[in-house]
Amino acid sequence: MCNLCNGTHVVTNDIGFGWIKQACPKCGPMPEVMRAKKWAEFDKRFEEAKRKAELAGKDAS
Repeated sequence: MCNLCNGTHVVTNDIGFGWIKQACPKCGPMPEVMRAKKWAEFDKRFEEAKRKAELAGKDAS
């Protein structure tokens, strides 16, 4: 695992008036396979949260 980004493929730099996120110079950008898997997991959690919110709204009425 990279000591610079801790395996996230992203480094954050302080530019004086804010922060900038860039691809890790050691690891490079995140591979497309890993990115697709991460987004698939996010989409699954998002759909579950929407479903729970919809059910909570039905119970409140």
